[in-house]
Amino acid sequence: MQIVFVSEWDKHAPKTYSANFAISGDKFRSKYIYQHLKLLEESSLPIKRYYHWSFTDNFEWCEGESARFGLVHVDYVTQKRTIKQSGKFYSEIIKNQGISHEMYKKYIKS
Repeated sequence: MQIVFVSEWDKHAPKTYSANFAISGDKFRSKYIYQHLKLLEESSLPIKRYYHWSFTDNFEWCEGESARFGLVHVDYVTQKRTIKQSGKFYSEIIKNQGISHEMYKKYIKS
């Protein structure tokens, strides 16, 4: 049986993006992660790994620094890194090896 690794799967922030939004308002990304992991779990595919793109905000060739894919916000002027809400959610998924009802309420439903 072959196995599947999922990599580079994410959605960048809306164009109305701000640093404050990045840190506390990126529920859309937590929901996006949840929905995709749920679909993978429900599928019959032999998924063995899921890699989120990207750990930090980075430079994209087409969008430059405007596309914010990361679980960690990067202030490009100061280089300060701040974990976004979606990064905390993803960290808890890994720690708990799944998503609890409490996590769902905290990161998705709230």
